[in-house]
Amino acid sequence: GNYQQGLINFEKSLQINKKLNDQKGIATTFGNIGIVYWNQGDYPRALSYYFRALEIDNVLGNKKGIASHLGNIGIVYKELGDYPKALSYYFRGLEIDSSLGNKNRIASHLGNIGIVYDEQGNHLKALSYYFRALELDSVLGNKNKIASHLANIGVVYHEQGDYHKAIAYYFRALEMDSVLGNKRGIAIKLGNIGSLYTKTKNYEKAELCLKQALDISIDIGYLGGSMDWHKYLSELYA
Repeated sequence: GNYQQGLINFEKSLQINKKLNDQKGIATTFGNIGIVYWNQGDYPRALSYYFRALEIDNVLGNKKGIASHLGNIGIVYKELGDYPKALSYYFRGLEIDSSLGNKNRIASHLGNIGIVYDEQGNHLKALSYYFRALELDSVLGNKNKIASHLANIGVVYHEQGDYHKAIAYYFRALEMDSVLGNKRGIAIKLGNIGSLYTKTKNYEKAELCLKQALDISIDIGYLGGSMDWHKYLSELYA
């Protein structure tokens, strides 16, 4: 969650790659810088770096890089609410990674596709993709991704009004992110739990969780989270 230091190190890496004329390294670093800006909620800058990375890897014919950038571009379009574009990029990335047998990326695409279907209100499709992603990442031992899938499954149950299942998945995800020290993930899970507590009229616990989520988001510069937790707090106080 130390995004400023991350950017400083990536910029140093970028300068070294440019001196070496390492085009693949430049593309990778562009993609990583895009990820930092995405985490901060600076979507225009994130897209700018992703597309620069994609352009280089297209020239190099680096399919692994291309698939990764396509998936990341899809994430930004999802955040911007452009779901058709998001799905288009996700499925293009999924097709390439499936042909490469890249199970890590396949799981990422599956999870991201599930998020879009959830945003569109298609809960059955969302759960189908989430559980496929969860199964694959569990086999691979990708703890960060497992925590994300658990939380997303919790969101679907939350939206369906199955609060017992939702809170169980949220806490499993929070526990995993806490062990990993994933500050952004912790903030998201605390925010989700706070929102659920508001729904179930457990107002004191709701306020505690939402304030903790907000403090973490402000500390790491996570703008999207700060926006959401302010909104959830206003709903709680109302």
